[in-house]
Amino acid sequence: MAINFEVKKSIHLLLFVLQSLGGKASPSKVFLMFYFADLRYLAAYGKLGFGNFYLAMRQGPVPYNIFWLFLELNNRAEGSNSARLRHYFDMAEDGDVRAVVRYESDYLTMTEVNNLFSVLQQYKGYSLEELQQMSMGIAWQQADAGNVMSVIKMAEEMNVPDNLMSLVVAKYQYPIVQPDDE
Repeated sequence: MAINFEVKKSIHLLLFVLQSLGGKASPSKVFLMFYFADLRYLAAYGKLGFGNFYLAMRQGPVPYNIFWLFLELNNRAEGSNSARLRHYFDMAEDGDVRAVVRYESDYLTMTEVNNLFSVLQQYKGYSLEELQQMSMGIAWQQADAGNVMSVIKMAEEMNVPDNLMSLVVAKYQYPIVQPDDE
């Protein structure tokens, strides 16, 4: 699959979320915070701001770029990226991920910070079960065979205005993840 995202930016977005949640959180809660932030970003700007695409997993929507960081963090293979990621994160015995360093604001825009902060303030008091229930709408339910959620359906769930919906359709009408030509 051809998948591209900015690793350093994703690291600092994750650090920001973890620090805002008290320094550590369960991966599921982190994933849902990004999902709700992206729904808000989608409704405001007609595009995703934090995930390059979302997977419909059993626990709810998961942003692939953040999920990849967790997969790499748990990868103990020689030559993996996990050693570099452990400079930023640590997996606690209870399964939570913990921020080891502070995020660097140079990697984040004020729009991103304000959006994430608003979502974190709004949703951090909800239980994981409540967040999961709120996130499993039509886009999650109708994910494709690869579990990729439709950004267009996400926008429809948010009642994105027509002027922005045309941007969403133009940008996301084709599958985001396509097989390599190799």
